[in-house]
Amino acid sequence: MIRRLFTIATLLFILGMMVGTPTFAQKKDNVEALKQKVLSYIRELYPQLQGVSLKDFQKSSQLPYYKGTVRFTAQGRVSEGYFYVSNDGRYLIIGEIFDMSVNPAKAQWLKMSQGADKRMAMINLKNRPFRGNPNATVVVIEYSDFQCPFCKRAFDTIENKLLQEYGDRIKFVYKNLPLTSIHPWAMKAAIAATCAYQQSPDAFWGMHDRLFKNQSVINTENLRSKVEAFGKELNLDTKKLLACFDNEETRAMVEADMKEAQSLGINGTPQFVINGVLLRSGVLPYQELKQFIEMALANTSKNSAKKKNSSR
Repeated sequence: MIRRLFTIATLLFILGMMVGTPTFAQKKDNVEALKQKVLSYIRELYPQLQGVSLKDFQKSSQLPYYKGTVRFTAQGRVSEGYFYVSNDGRYLIIGEIFDMSVNPAKAQWLKMSQGADKRMAMINLKNRPFRGNPNATVVVIEYSDFQCPFCKRAFDTIENKLLQEYGDRIKFVYKNLPLTSIHPWAMKAAIAATCAYQQSPDAFWGMHDRLFKNQSVINTENLRSKVEAFGKELNLDTKKLLACFDNEETRAMVEADMKEAQSLGINGTPQFVINGVLLRSGVLPYQELKQFIEMALANTSKNSAKKKNSSR
């Protein structure tokens, strides 16, 4: 608590040094305008929050700032927190200082992307299945598990919305992260899909789609026969496919994805990474995922993305 109070006091001191004579919020109309500006900025800054509202918006009698309370809902829980804004309407303190003259999406992306280049350098994109534009400025990576019900929900979102809307503007890469401690056939399913990839990239996506669409009827006993049936539907060399499956010839490739995920601090599925930025784990509402992609598209230069893709 002492550390938190010290941090707030320090930020307020810095804020006081940064702002000059109060000019923006002298009149009642300007106060309401400032309040609306803060509300809009917070909503754009944190698109994952619902029901964002402000209350107790009051001017300090001694320092050039306003103080208020922001109320919001996150993951089904209602919470409140303090914020401070300079009288001139430029600086917002909500955990840290934000310059409101900077677009909130850009400000949030800059904050989220700290360390992103280092993380992106840890991710191997070579010889990994992808959909979309191979030279896209935005690379979306999903670490997933074929037996995970939440990954099935993410699959529906990607298949029906994401790729249809952004397919020509993003490179979507699939990575295996079977959670073997709770999903007994996930590893073998990942091996099967990767075996299909050895025959062709399109074969991987055909196997990928069928594994997710039939997730509810697959089990450890019938997985092999399902893989064989899917292989026939895809006109694959089923003898070669089953030999690869039985001998686990692609296990090393799957385990490399798992080890990579662990090095990034990822231990749950689905997990999305956009240009090295780790989003929160789990199924994201489509509008939230879309917001992050829009941030990335707005803030990623073509040159850096071409360099990133050409190095893999």
